[in-house]
Amino acid sequence: MIVVEKKYVIKDNESCNFCDKGELNETGYGLKYPYQYVYLFKREGSGLQASICDECLKELNEKALKFGRK
Repeated sequence: MIVVEKKYVIKDNESCNFCDKGELNETGYGLKYPYQYVYLFKREGSGLQASICDECLKELNEKALKFGRK
């Protein structure tokens, strides 16, 4: 079973594993992101997990659908 959770980037200390859109904040410590939430998905029992932002999820979905049409 795959578990999906919506995580708040700041509070849950998560970021997208599919892009590098984080930029150093004004103090030079820590990163700020152009998104507030990511979707954490993991396979129950396997330990494998990843986080993805809306923009990367859209891109991944579009590319996956193209493979299904061939």
